[in-house]
Amino acid sequence: MTSITAPEATHTHAWTATAPRPWRRFFGRWADGVVLGSILWFSISMATYLVDPLAGDRLVAFLYSAPGRLLESLMTLVLVAPFSALLISLTGGTPGKWMFGVRIARPDGRRISYGEALGREFQVIVRGYGLAIPIVALVMLWRSKERLESTGRTVWDPKAKRTVTYRNDGPWQTVLLWVGGVTVVLLVIALQVLARMPV
Repeated sequence: MTSITAPEATHTHAWTATAPRPWRRFFGRWADGVVLGSILWFSISMATYLVDPLAGDRLVAFLYSAPGRLLESLMTLVLVAPFSALLISLTGGTPGKWMFGVRIARPDGRRISYGEALGREFQVIVRGYGLAIPIVALVMLWRSKERLESTGRTVWDPKAKRTVTYRNDGPWQTVLLWVGGVTVVLLVIALQVLARMPV
């Protein structure tokens, strides 16, 4: 009996931390934006090129223009939201959240529905990222961090509906933080290099 319950106790203990960890949440979402966003934009670009090469050229040209760069963050957040919501409803997290040790669930421990997860994602885009508008986004992110640290909750995770727990600090989480951070930074550098290569 001990051999059966011990793994469960260890697993439960690993996600019992509730003290706010705003930077873990921020970098977990950033990692998802970089990884999932890159996959989605690559897929959209390739599909566009297959249908109409000229349209593909125009899409890429727009993304690297000044207006395109201003809109890219918002478009990425919107594109990634349905996929992040699906993963959260199925597993309680996303690749970035798992790597940085963040889990979302109902207060009773059950997973939230896809509709709840999708609504949460769009609340984050509007109330957390300020629609990715320069300066506004920084102000909104800072205010969200301050609220999380002072109350233990964000406006998009009301106490009656959602609970956010964290993987406890320790060697395993430290390794994941470093691996996740280095991987995302290298991916960003690789994308910047590819963007400057002649086609």
